Amino acid sequence: MPQGITFGPDSHKIHIINQFAGKRPFLFNLDILRAHGQFEHQIVVTIVLDSHIASELHKYRVSRQRMRGDIRQAIEEFLSYVTRYNFDYNPTFYLLESYFKSDPKVFVDKVAPVATSIVYLHSMDEERFLKTKEILLKPDAIDYYLTKFNVRTIEDCGRAWVEEYIGDSKKIDNLVQLINLSYVCLLKMTLIHKKDKRPIEKKLDEFESFMTEELGLRLARESHLAMYCFADLAGSFIGVQAGMNFEKAKRILCASAWDIFLIRFPEQLLSPRYLPEMNLAFACTAEKKLAELGELLTLERLLTRSDEEISIPTVSMNLSKLEEKLGRDTATRLMAASEERTLQQILKKERKAINHHKLRYLIEDLEVQLSYLCKSR
Repeated sequence: MPQGITFGPDSHKIHIINQFAGKRPFLFNLDILRAHGQFEHQIVVTIVLDSHIASELHKYRVSRQRMRGDIRQAIEEFLSYVTRYNFDYNPTFYLLESYFKSDPKVFVDKVAPVATSIVYLHSMDEERFLKTKEILLKPDAIDYYLTKFNVRTIEDCGRAWVEEYIGDSKKIDNLVQLINLSYVCLLKMTLIHKKDKRPIEKKLDEFESFMTEELGLRLARESHLAMYCFADLAGSFIGVQAGMNFEKAKRILCASAWDIFLIRFPEQLLSPRYLPEMNLAFACTAEKKLAELGELLTLERLLTRSDEEISIPTVSMNLSKLEEKLGRDTATRLMAASEERTLQQILKKERKAINHHKLRYLIEDLEVQLSYLCKSR
């Protein structure tokens, strides 16, 4: 898959973000491979839909004639692409975000129709759609989903899919913890940057110390994003200003935390426990700022020790904008220091990440500090 694929007119573009950039996407430890013996790689390509695109696919299925022309064009170009190459596309990100943000009493009723529409689109006759854009279902595909979910109708499939997903509460809690880790990093990043006019190196040192000492881990993408933030290059992605409405500031940072989680999805699906299947996932979004951030980052490899399921990503960053702002020598020095910190984290034998309760208290404390910033103008 080439870098930076987009669909649709300028007024409504869909972006598929390729963080692999044609390089080796992961590296498993040799003892893990030996444990699995001889096997053939089974590579599955998955497009992870953001919530907006998942919703638009549902609208396309149920009422495409009433959609805006530019939106319908973007959706049809996207569907033609994934259909032609037989790529999987799924609403798991949408399900998690909706679960997190919805009233539990109405969650299933709210999102099941969207999941149902994805089942419809997965079951359509591909050749017919590519020729005519008509959604005509294949009986064997319908039978497959009815059997898979042990139900009688496609609508029941959508509902069963949602109920099955939220049934794994431990997995959901772990994913939400990861989103909260991004959120707390964005809070700290904002507070450090707005506190004073220290050199970028000093701000990075404080932020890196916060991650290792307070969180007990190091998040590569947040570390790279901090460089952009402290160089005033993050733009609207971290658009919090002194005197801003406090609730609005929290919404901005929370939305950015979810965006980071979406581009982190590929490494979540690349794990030794899935061998011999290798799932190469690509985030798909309609947000230009997120696509730009994703294209700056490259997942070079994924390192996993044989005694753990957790993998540590090695993520590199395009330095061109930093070089323009800070100079090549400074940008190179900052990246070299970041790579050294990553190596030290990998070599560290004992890593105790912050638990859910302590993270919640830390978020509350930093939100109080953010409220003071929002009143400080």
